[in-house]
Amino acid sequence: MPSLNLVFDDRERTDPSPASHSENTAAFLNRVAGGYWDQVRDLVEDWASRVPEVGGRDIVARLRSSSDRQSRAAFWELYLHETFLRAGYEVELHPSVQGPRPPDFLVSRGEERFYVEATCVFGAGTDAGAIARRQDLYDAVERIHSPNFFLSIDVEAIGPHAPATSRLRRALERWLSGLNPDETELVLGRERAGEYFLWEERGWQVWFRPIAVRADARGAPDHRVLGVFGSGEAQWLDDASELRETIRSKGNAYGVLDAPFLIAVMVGTPFHDEEDTISALYGTWQIQFSVNNPDDARSVRARDGYWGSPGDWKHTHVSGVLLAHSVSPWRVTQEVPELWHHPHATDQVTALPNWRSAELADDRICHIDPAAELSGFYSLPAPWPQGEPFPRSSTNRNFAARRGTSFRRVEDRDVDRARGPRSQTLAATVRPSVHSPSLSIVMTFGGRTPRYSDFVQAVRAYAPSHLVEYLARSCAERGGWDVQLRKGMRPPWVVAAMVRDCIVASHEGRAGQLSERKLSRLFNLFNETQDVHGDDLQSLLTPILYEQFPYQQSHYEEIVRSIALLEDAYDGSREWPWEEVLGAPLADVLTMAFIIHTVIMQSSGRFELRPEFEEVVDVLGYSQSLPTIVAGLFCPCRRRCAPPVCIQPAHSNTASRCRHRSVCPSAESDLRRRLAERPVPPRTRRLG
Repeated sequence: MPSLNLVFDDRERTDPSPASHSENTAAFLNRVAGGYWDQVRDLVEDWASRVPEVGGRDIVARLRSSSDRQSRAAFWELYLHETFLRAGYEVELHPSVQGPRPPDFLVSRGEERFYVEATCVFGAGTDAGAIARRQDLYDAVERIHSPNFFLSIDVEAIGPHAPATSRLRRALERWLSGLNPDETELVLGRERAGEYFLWEERGWQVWFRPIAVRADARGAPDHRVLGVFGSGEAQWLDDASELRETIRSKGNAYGVLDAPFLIAVMVGTPFHDEEDTISALYGTWQIQFSVNNPDDARSVRARDGYWGSPGDWKHTHVSGVLLAHSVSPWRVTQEVPELWHHPHATDQVTALPNWRSAELADDRICHIDPAAELSGFYSLPAPWPQGEPFPRSSTNRNFAARRGTSFRRVEDRDVDRARGPRSQTLAATVRPSVHSPSLSIVMTFGGRTPRYSDFVQAVRAYAPSHLVEYLARSCAERGGWDVQLRKGMRPPWVVAAMVRDCIVASHEGRAGQLSERKLSRLFNLFNETQDVHGDDLQSLLTPILYEQFPYQQSHYEEIVRSIALLEDAYDGSREWPWEEVLGAPLADVLTMAFIIHTVIMQSSGRFELRPEFEEVVDVLGYSQSLPTIVAGLFCPCRRRCAPPVCIQPAHSNTASRCRHRSVCPSAESDLRRRLAERPVPPRTRRLG
C-alpha cells in the first residue's frame, strides 16, 4: 500500500512574497502563501502519496533538499512515476536486474514492459559556490535605501570570497544620493559612458547603472532595487556533448536487460534546442567541402552521434530517449515531453498519448504531436495553476517585511536556479518569475525556443466564442490592431492565427478566461515561435504567409506577394483548385479583395458599390465577375443560398432586400467535411 509522504510542513502560511535571490526552491514552496501555490503543493503531495514507501522516502527527502539540482531531479522522477500510473501502467521502483545496479523504474501493462532511467542535464562548468556568492551580493544590494532609482547590475567577475557588502551598500547610497533622477539618462552596458558605478574589490568586478523611478512613484522607501540584470560572463555552450555523454553513461550502466530500455532526460539548460538533440543522437552538424573546390560544399553529420549513422547504428538496446525541458511542479500542463525513437532499436517503446514523438524517416526527422492534452491527462483544469502567483497588492504589502532578504529573477545562465511559475518565458519578452514580481527579460521557453505548437496549446485553453468575443472587445477598445512597429504591438495576423487555431483545436467546453495580461502573453508567444527546419521551404513560408511584411509602402506589392506564395509552384508544393473554391482565378480574387476592402472601409462596414467605385471596377474589367468573386469569397459552395454581403450597387432596388448573413450553412458543412478529410502531414526536418 502506498504511504502518505508529507513533503511540505503542515502549517499556516502568511508570506506571499517571491523568493529571495538565495532562497532555494524547496524552501520557497514550503514558505510562500497563496491559492496559486496551494495548488502546486497539493499536486506534489498527491503525487508523492502514490509512490511506494520503499523508494518513496528517497524521493521525498530530495524534494525537500536545499540543493535545487536535487529537488528538481526528484520531481522529474515523481513526474515520470505519476505519468506512467495515469497511462495505466504498474510501476516498480529500482527493480532487480542482473547488472551492477538497477534503473529507476520497471514499467509494465499486460505483456508490455520496459525499463526507464531518469536523469537530468543542468549544464557543465557551473560553479555552485560562485553562484551562491553572486546571489548573496544581489540580496545585499536589495537592502540599500534608494527611493528614486532602480539599479542595473552586471557582474563581470565573481571574486573567490564573499564580498564586503557593508562598504558596498554605503558607497552605492552615497552615489545615488548625488544623482538627479530628472537628469539621469539610462545607459546600459559596460562602456564608460553615462552615469555608472564600477565596484572592484578582491576579484569582484560589478557594474551598476541608475534607472530613474517614474516621477509619480518616487519616494517609496521599500520598492525593489535591482531592476535589470546584465549579461554576466560569456561562456561557451555545448549542450549536445553534455547530453550525449549523459545518455552514454546511463546507456551502459545496467548491463543486459530483459526488456526495452528508455532513458528519460530532463534538460535544465536554458539554450538547449532541437539541433542539440539531433547532434547528440545522430552526430554533430558539419560543413564538408574540398580544398580544391570550396564552392562544392554540403552539410553532413559527423559520426559522433550516440545512435551512430545509417548503416552503422549503435546502442540498439536503448529503445529511445524521452526529452523534456525544465519540468517543475507549476509547469506540468505546459511542457510536453518528446520521445526520440532509436531508428534501429532492438525493441521499440510506444509513445504515451501525452508525448510528442520523433523518428527518422529516410533522411528526415519526423515529429508527431501528442494525441492527448496535458491538462486532461493529469486531470487538471486549463490553465493550471489557476490565479496569479504573486498578486500585486500582497507583494507590495509584504516587501517591507522582507527587506532582510531580497527578490531575484531567473538568471538565464544560472542553470541550477532557472525556475518560475511561468518559466516558459520567451526570448526578449518580459515575464514574471518565482523570484520577482517585476518584469524580467529572459531568453528561453522552458529551456528551448518556443514552437508554433506551443502557441496552439496556449490558445486552445479558451473556448472559441470567448476568445473571439474578447478579441473583438479588445480591438474596439484599442481602436484597431497594430501594423506599425512599436513596443507591445498587437498585429492583426496574430489575431487571425489565434482565432483559426482556437476554432480548430479547442471547443466550447474550455473554461479559460482571457485578460489583457494573458492576451499579451499570446501575442508574445506567437512572435517568438521558430519552426524553420533546415531547408524545409514550407516551414519558412508559413510565417511569411501570416505576416506578409506589412511595413512595405505599397499594398499592390502585397497582392503580388500573395499570388506568388499561394499560386506559384515550388519544389514539393501541390496545386490548389483556387478557381473551383473561389469562383475565379486567384489573381482576380485578390485584386478584387483589395477593392472590396477599400469599399467596406469607406462604407461603415457594408459592401455597397457606390458610383465612384463602379468606374474602377469597369476599368479593371470585373463588372461581370464581381458578384461571382464576392459569392466565392463568402459562400464557397456558390449556391447563393444566403448572400453574406450586398453585391448589388447601392442605387439598385435589390440592395435593400438583401439578407446579410455571416456564413452559408451548406458551405460551412462542406468546408468542415473537407477539412476533416484532409490528411495532416507530420512536421519533418532533414537530418543532414
